[in-house]
Amino acid sequence: MKQIALIIVLFAAALLAGRFLTDTPAPGDTALPSVTLEPIACEPSLQACMAELPDGSQVQMQILPKDAIKPMKPLQAEVTATGKWHATTLEATGINMNMGFNRFNFKPGDEQVDHADFMLPICTLKRMQWEFLLTISDENSLIHIPFHIEIES
Repeated sequence: MKQIALIIVLFAAALLAGRFLTDTPAPGDTALPSVTLEPIACEPSLQACMAELPDGSQVQMQILPKDAIKPMKPLQAEVTATGKWHATTLEATGINMNMGFNRFNFKPGDEQVDHADFMLPICTLKRMQWEFLLTISDENSLIHIPFHIEIES
């Protein structure tokens, strides 16, 4: 019982740390113009999630490992973009149940591939519907891509 309580406390602390330690704009910074695409249904255990951008570029997001996309398991989002785009953040929001604030930052990789390590919170529902809001940027603008994903616990 003490182990479960410790796990819950550590998980809550990690969520709070992520909330308050994310990059925030400095005073005087201006917000970049942004566009939000229409939601895209996706099944990441079968194939990469794909989106076409307004400029004709393409973005694909994979959740790894594909065969173990479950809550409370270490996961990695891998984003590949054509053109000038790079992934900045991934926000996981519960659609059929409020799961709190879950934002994960990407690290630049090689060959236009960016990576973010993350873990989804556990839920009491057997099948959870998520919106994974992927934000990509270039030097002048942001694009928000909402992927709708269902995950079995």
